Amino acid sequence: MVIRNTLLVVLFCCLCVDGAANAAEENDYYRMISVATSESRTSSRAENWKPAPDELVLEVSGLTVLDDHRVAVAIRKGEVWIMDGVYDDPPKSVTYRRFASALHEPLGLLYHDGAFYTAQRSELTRIKDTDDDGQADEYLTVAKGWGVTGHYHEYAYGPKLDRDGNLWVTLNIGMGLKGTQLDRTIKEPALGYRQGRWRGWGMKVTPDGDLIPVCAGINLEYYFSTVDVEGMRRTAANLRTRAAELATAGARLDAQLASMVYAGPAADRFRATVSDRRRRIGQAASEMHASADTLTRAAFTVESSLGQTGGAG
Repeated sequence: MVIRNTLLVVLFCCLCVDGAANAAEENDYYRMISVATSESRTSSRAENWKPAPDELVLEVSGLTVLDDHRVAVAIRKGEVWIMDGVYDDPPKSVTYRRFASALHEPLGLLYHDGAFYTAQRSELTRIKDTDDDGQADEYLTVAKGWGVTGHYHEYAYGPKLDRDGNLWVTLNIGMGLKGTQLDRTIKEPALGYRQGRWRGWGMKVTPDGDLIPVCAGINLEYYFSTVDVEGMRRTAANLRTRAAELATAGARLDAQLASMVYAGPAADRFRATVSDRRRRIGQAASEMHASADTLTRAAFTVESSLGQTGGAG
C-alpha cells in the first residue's frame, strides 16, 4: 500500500509539472473571442460567428478602444465604424454604426482628445463629430507633404502617439515604379534612389503640425510602435514568477523520486520518464530566467537611450 501510494503521488506530481512545463493554450492567459470574421467556404467559423450588417466586409486596417463596451475600426475601403457590445461573452448583440466615410485607404486609427486620427494615402487626418449626432462632420488635415506617385504600394501607416504629444506615421516605398509614376519622384543619382518624397521614412508630426522626417532606409513599414518600458519589466517579473513556480514543482518531484523504494524494470522505466520530464522543467525554468534577464537589460537600454536623446517613449 505504501509503495502504491508513493507511485500515485509521484505520478500526480509528474503530470502536474509536465503540464506546467509544456506550452499552455491561449485561453490560459487571456480570452480570445471572435466578434466578426470574414466569410469562409469552410465550417471553421467560431460558434458565435455573426456577420456584419448589409454584407459589410470588415477588412480591418486600424483599431482603437473607446471604452469598456466599444471599439472603433478603420477599414480599407475608406470608412470608420464603431462597434458596441464587443466585450460580451459571447458577443451575441454586437451593433455596428458607420462613423466616417470617403477616406482613402486608412491604415491605422487613434482616438485622442475627443477625435479620431488616421493616416490616409496622402495625409494625416483628424475626424470629429462636432454636433454629437454620432457621425463625423469635421475632417481636418493635420499633416501632409509626402509624395504620392500613384503606385499601389505607397501605403501610409499610423498614427502612433508618443509621450511628448507627437504623432508618428510611416510611409511605404513604391516598388517597380514606371511610366508617369517616375515623373512624380525625387531622383538621387548618387544613391540610385528614385521614390516619391519621403517614401521609406518614419515621420513625426508635432503638436503644431510640423512634419519632420526622422528615420530613413526602410523598405516596408507595417507599423510604428512606441516602447512600453514598464510593460517589459512586468513581463520579466511574470517570467521570473513562473520560473520559480516550476523550480518549486521540480523540487517536490525530486523529493518524491528520492523517497521511492520500489525497484524493478517498471520502476526504472518510470524513473527514466520522470527524470526526462524533470530535465525539461529545469530547461524551461532556465529559459524563462534568461528571457527575463534579456527583457530587463533591454528595458534599461531603451530607458537610458530615451533619457539621453529625448526620443519617443
